[in-house]
Amino acid sequence: MTSDRAGATDVEAEGRRIIEARFGEDHPFAAGGAGMVEFVELVAIAGRLDDEAVRRWLPRLDALLKEVRSCLPCYGKLCAYVELICAARSLAEGVRYGRALDGRVRAVESARPGCTGGRDYRAEVRAVMARLAGLEAREAGGPWPGDASVN
Repeated sequence: MTSDRAGATDVEAEGRRIIEARFGEDHPFAAGGAGMVEFVELVAIAGRLDDEAVRRWLPRLDALLKEVRSCLPCYGKLCAYVELICAARSLAEGVRYGRALDGRVRAVESARPGCTGGRDYRAEVRAVMARLAGLEAREAGGPWPGDASVN
C-alpha cells in the first residue's frame, strides 16, 4: 500500500508541475502551445487521483486564471480544462468554472460592439483532446460538464 500512496503523490506532483509551468508564459493556451497539450495530460492525471488531491490544485488553477484573465482565449480554454479536471473526479466545483467561462465570454462580447464571438473554447479543448487521442472531434464529444443536457 505504501507504494500506491507514493505513486499517487508522484502523480499529484506531476500535475502540480504541469500547472506551475504555465505561470509567466505569454499566452500559455495558444493553439499548438505546450499548455494545450500538457493540460490534456492533466485531465487524465486528475482521473487517477482522489478528490482531495485534485482539490489541492484548485487554488493554483484559480491563480493561473487570474494571470491569464486579460486574454479571453487563454482564459476560456483554461476554464474549459478546469471544468474537465473537476469532471474527471465528479467535483461540483467544476460548475463554477463553466459559469466563469460563460460569464466572461458574455461580458467581453457585450462590451465590444460588433463582437459576435463565435469561438467555442470547449470545442477547441475537445478538438485538441481528440487529436491527441487519435479520434475525430465529434467522437470525443458527448455532453460537456455543465451542459444543460447534463444538469
